Amino acid sequence: MAIDHDLDVILSKIGGPSTFTYPGGEAGRAGRLKDRSGLKAPRENGRAPYWATVDLIEYQEEPELMRFGYYRGSSSQWGSQTTLAARLPVWKKLFVKAAREKKWFRKLLEDVMSELHRS
Repeated sequence: MAIDHDLDVILSKIGGPSTFTYPGGEAGRAGRLKDRSGLKAPRENGRAPYWATVDLIEYQEEPELMRFGYYRGSSSQWGSQTTLAARLPVWKKLFVKAAREKKWFRKLLEDVMSELHRS
């Protein structure tokens, strides 16, 4: 497997701070990036490279949040300033709802489970 220096940099942020600022003057939040998985997305012709991530963020005395995000252009350019970060039960509820309503999403989850069972 080829070495991806940018992905190494992105994953090295595990254990570091994770801060949120909200629009409209609502107080921000500060937590810690507890865990992260990521991969380099296939590059389209003429487009900047992207690295997709899924993060687990912890806060003192609050439930952990999961966030999907991305870096664009280089490992130092966070591109998900306004992404959703929610508690794990919220993601589960959203995934179940989407899988019930959208065949393409259900198939994606089924494909993921099938691949996990093969490995």
